Amino acid sequence: MLRSLITLTMLLLLAAQLSLSDTENGDNSEADMSETLQLLANTYRTAMTRAMDVGQTLLDFSTMYYQDHVKPTTDKYIELASDTTNSMWERISNKWKEYYDN
Repeated sequence: MLRSLITLTMLLLLAAQLSLSDTENGDNSEADMSETLQLLANTYRTAMTRAMDVGQTLLDFSTMYYQDHVKPTTDKYIELASDTTNSMWERISNKWKEYYDN
């Protein structure tokens, strides 16, 4: 996606440069140049909006996939590790108390 944006930006800059070189040669009027630049700006804005929409869609999809597929699987292991840690800590605390109580 980033490569597409860079390519699009380069193409827009190339078109602007070509348009400017035509103006320097006296082929285009200032009004034509203004219209061309406005068209390039609108095209760029549209492309950026579409790219942002695609990025948001990908983010939403990956979040949904994580919530539906990854999290249920990893939650079991996280809970197991937490329970094991708590159980081990309780045993260590009990042994420590037994050692100092005697």
